[in-house]
Amino acid sequence: MGSCAAPSAKGDDKFITTDYLQQCQANWFNDAQEHTFNLDIREVTLSDKPEVPENDAYAYINEHVPDHDVLLAGFPCQPFSLAGVSKKNSLGRAHGFECEAQGTLFFDVARIIRAKKPAIFVLENVKNLKSHDKGKTFKVIMDTLDELGYEVADAAEMGKNDPKVIDGKHFLPQHRERIVLVGFRGTVANSRW
Repeated sequence: MGSCAAPSAKGDDKFITTDYLQQCQANWFNDAQEHTFNLDIREVTLSDKPEVPENDAYAYINEHVPDHDVLLAGFPCQPFSLAGVSKKNSLGRAHGFECEAQGTLFFDVARIIRAKKPAIFVLENVKNLKSHDKGKTFKVIMDTLDELGYEVADAAEMGKNDPKVIDGKHFLPQHRERIVLVGFRGTVANSRW
């Protein structure tokens, strides 16, 4: 919900929202004229339906997700955060991409990026995403974005495996470190602004 505050303040009031938590969905259902739909993202990408051929899934995304220039997404952080991983380990549960409930939702975002090809994406997650599973998780994410034809800002200068970490304390009264990946589609990345 906080991710939507900036575009809304700027006057970009049309959103497509997805959330699998009913409490979060209720917030957006209260303003149905400004929001296209509100489902679990897997109901949009059909990733939870292995019997659906991949081409049909992409056709479904194209039909149900309007064209857009900017995709803003924050996939669940619990499978990747230090606290989340520690808790899941203590309970004997899977974390990272092995957590089927939350850990694979990045790939649903990637499906939408692949189908709709927005000019720009902004992805947000916890600082530990960078080092989760000895850096393998972050490498998979960066390789996936590269395969989709996107250039992630600062990746060339900082190194593909060393993203910038932004601390919310510079903007809010809390210490909240996050990785923010801003990606530009090849044609946009190579053009002059």
